[in-house]
Amino acid sequence: MTDQAKVLVVDDDHGVRLSVARILSNCGYDVAEAEDGQQALDQLAAIEVDAVVLDLKMPRKDGIAVLEELLPEPPPPGVLLVSAYDIDRETRSRLGTKVHKILRKPVPPPTLIEAVSAAVDVARSARSA
Repeated sequence: MTDQAKVLVVDDDHGVRLSVARILSNCGYDVAEAEDGQQALDQLAAIEVDAVVLDLKMPRKDGIAVLEELLPEPPPPGVLLVSAYDIDRETRSRLGTKVHKILRKPVPPPTLIEAVSAAVDVARSARSA
C-alpha cells in the first residue's frame, strides 16, 4: 500500500476490536477504534477514513443507526458490516449500497484483510471520481 489507508474498527467487544485492529495494523493500515456507534459517528465527523469495520449489535447506537447517519457527500468510507447474528432480507435491502460487504463473525483474518482492501479501493475510487 503506497498511501497508508485509515480504517475505523467499531465493536463493543474489546477483545474483538483489539484483535481486528491488530490484524489490520500488521497489514499496514492506520487503525482507529470506537467501542459503540456514537463514538464511531464522533470519529467519522473528525477524521477521514477509507473503511469502517462496523459491528451490527452495539449499545447506544447500533451499526444500522450509524449507517443511517452516514451522509453520501463527501463519498462515505467503504463499510464492512460484521455480525454474529443473521441479517434478515428486509435489513439487507434497507442497507442498500451503504454497505460494501456483510461478514459473519468470527471473520477469518484472510477474509477480513481481503474485504478491507476491497472496501478501501472502492472508497478511494469514489473520492477521486
